Amino acid sequence: MKSPVLVSASIGLMVASSLILTGCAGSAQPSSPGTSSSITARGAKLADPLQALRDLQRISDDHGGNRATGTPGGTASGDYIVSQLRGLGLAPTVEEFTTSASITGRNIVVDLNAGSGADSVLIGAHYDSVPNGPGIVDNGSGVANLLSLAEKVTTEHSHLSQTIRLAFWDAEETGVEGSVAYVKALTESERARISGYVNIDMSAGKNAKVHVFDGDRSSAGQSPDEENLTLAPGSAELEARLRSSFPDGTPFLEGYEQATRSDGLPFNKVGIAVTGISTVVDETPLTTIISCYHQSCDDIDNVDREMLQLTNAALQRFAVTLAT
Repeated sequence: MKSPVLVSASIGLMVASSLILTGCAGSAQPSSPGTSSSITARGAKLADPLQALRDLQRISDDHGGNRATGTPGGTASGDYIVSQLRGLGLAPTVEEFTTSASITGRNIVVDLNAGSGADSVLIGAHYDSVPNGPGIVDNGSGVANLLSLAEKVTTEHSHLSQTIRLAFWDAEETGVEGSVAYVKALTESERARISGYVNIDMSAGKNAKVHVFDGDRSSAGQSPDEENLTLAPGSAELEARLRSSFPDGTPFLEGYEQATRSDGLPFNKVGIAVTGISTVVDETPLTTIISCYHQSCDDIDNVDREMLQLTNAALQRFAVTLAT
């Protein structure tokens, strides 16, 4: 997750060369994924999201200790995601764009099913880390949730009425640049077909509670940078459906807002309903979002495995129910 200062600065700075999902012949091809025996083989089962986190940790370890945009670790992370999706029989599209630092970023977008209706629900997570750490909770956990969902839908729910589209964003940590590029490249008709956007960012933090992004503005005023934010129509309903996907007794964190702090922002700006899942420490005043936030210690040992499974099951329940 990016700090709000860089998020606001990135809007309008992006120069996008994004290749739109509907099929440009020039779509970028991933480089050859690593062949380390410790990395989950292409097509291997990803029902357990912890396995994907182990893989991302190994990628970071093998590439200088991070998975930042434009670095070998960032490239290897994108290649890994593409390989896993192809192993499930899917056809991901790699969409390149140029960051504000003139680095080539790569978004990865894939439809999990061919819905009978025209609309799709879009679920996204950024896959880049900050340069000084592996970013396993922020945001390898979101990547792991999405890969697990991909396997769930392709193996058990391929005939849903609404298409589920996944997006793995690059360059979030440099100012939400990947999702901005994607939204900027959409036509009006393509935007209209997205019924809602759900952002998964830091879904397995230790000593944390579940935060479902505030779609009904019940936390308005709690965060100064979001005090006057207007959310797109449908966001309250989307939040309610996502919250109801968690079991009774889930430790929710109230009075905290994230709508402007990650990849939901550009979708909200063009009128697409937004919500999302994050985990945030229960601390007053809130000085740390998660343990080891943007530090080298955000590694596999920083993961709360029970929280990872909780958010994983809730996301799958929500996505399948919404698309049915």
